[in-house]
Amino acid sequence: MHIGHMRNNCIGDSLQRIMRFVGYDVTSENYIGDWGTKHGQVIYAFKKWGSQEEFEEAPMEHMYELYVKLHDEADEEDKEKAREWSKKIEEGDEEAVELWEMFREATIEYNQKEYERMDINFDRWTGESVVAEDAQGVIEEGLEKGIFQEDADDSIFVDFEDEKYPSTVVKRSDGSTLYLSRDVANIKKRGQEGFDYNIYVVANEQDLHFQQLFEIADMFGIEGIQNEHISYGMVHLQDGSMSSSKGNIIKLSDLLDKAVEKAAEVEQRDVDNAEEVGLGAIRYANLSVSRPKDIEFDWDQVLDFEGDSGPYLQYTNVRAKSILRESNIAGELTGELNDQEYRLVKKLAEFPEIVEAAADQREPAKIANYLSTLSEEFNSFYHSCQVTGVDEETEKRRVKLVESFAEVPDQ
Repeated sequence: MHIGHMRNNCIGDSLQRIMRFVGYDVTSENYIGDWGTKHGQVIYAFKKWGSQEEFEEAPMEHMYELYVKLHDEADEEDKEKAREWSKKIEEGDEEAVELWEMFREATIEYNQKEYERMDINFDRWTGESVVAEDAQGVIEEGLEKGIFQEDADDSIFVDFEDEKYPSTVVKRSDGSTLYLSRDVANIKKRGQEGFDYNIYVVANEQDLHFQQLFEIADMFGIEGIQNEHISYGMVHLQDGSMSSSKGNIIKLSDLLDKAVEKAAEVEQRDVDNAEEVGLGAIRYANLSVSRPKDIEFDWDQVLDFEGDSGPYLQYTNVRAKSILRESNIAGELTGELNDQEYRLVKKLAEFPEIVEAAADQREPAKIANYLSTLSEEFNSFYHSCQVTGVDEETEKRRVKLVESFAEVPDQ
C-alpha cells in the first residue's frame, strides 16, 4: 500500500465507525483485488526473474520489484504470456493457483500488520476470487436475458440504453471475466446475505465503473439492496501523479514511520506517545479534507502539528483530562453560565447533529472539522475560565463542561 491507500482506509474506517455510532448494523469488509491481469503479471515476472529465496526473505518487496520490472521491460510477447497466466489462474491450473495463493497470503499477512498499526479492523476479508466462479454465471444469465451481447472476437459486452454510458466489455475474448462481471456477482451475493446497503469506498477515478455497475445491476433486476459509491479525490505528489507500475510511490509504511519520527522530534509536554501523535496527524490530514477534493501530498503540511491538525485535537483532549485529574469534584451543570461557558456549551450541543449529517452524507470531514472548531472553543474557555481553585459552584459547573468536552473526542 502507498499514501493513496491511506485516504481510502481512513475514510472507510471512519465511515464504518460513524454508521455504527448512529445505529446501523455494519459489516466492514476488505474486498481485495485478488483476481485478474495483475496477478498473472506477477506470476510471469516471478517465473522469469524471481527468486524463491528473495521472496521468502522479503515477499512484498520482491513481488513489487518484479511487478515494476515487468512494466519497465516487457514487450508484447511478455504481456501476452502474462495474460496467459491470468487465464490459467481462472481455469484452475495447479501451478498458477499454487503461486497465486502464495502471493495472496503473503500480501494479506503484510497488509494486516499495517492495518493493525493504524487501528483499522475488518469484520471480514473477501475479494474478487470469492465471486470469480459466480461471475461466469452472471455472463451466462446476462446473455440469456439479452443484457450482454457477444462480439465478433468472442468477447462479451454491454450497451447502455440511450448511450447513457459508454459500452464496455464484461468478458474478454480469451474467456476471462473482468471487474464488472465479478462486481455484479458480488452485489448479488451481498443481496442474498441480507444487506440493505452496499457501500463501496473507492477513489473518483472509478466513478464511471460504478455508474456502469449499478446500471447493470438494475438491468438484472437485483432488488432489496441499495448500492452506493463513496467517491473521493485522489492524492497527488507535488512532482506528479503516482504509479505503482512505474515505482514512483511513497509506501504507506514509510509514511507512517516518518510521521512517528517527526512526532518524536517535536517537544510536547502533554503527549509523549510518538506513535499515536504521528498516526493521528496522518489520519486527520486525510479526514479533514472534504471527500470530493483532491489532496496534494506535502510532507511539511501533513506533519505540521500546529493549528488545524490531528495533534492539536489530541493535545487539547489531553489538556482537558489533565484538568479533570486535578479536580476531585464531581461535575454538575449548576449556576449561571458566563459568555465563554455558553459558547462552549452551544458548540458541544452541535455534536449529535454533526454526526447525523456525517452519516447521512457519508462525509467524515464534517466531524473532523467540527472537532477542530470545538477544540478552538475549548482552548478559549481554558484560557479565560479557571476551573480549579474557584468557588465550589463554579468549579462544579466548569468541571462538567470539561467532562462534556472530553467525552466528544472519545466517542
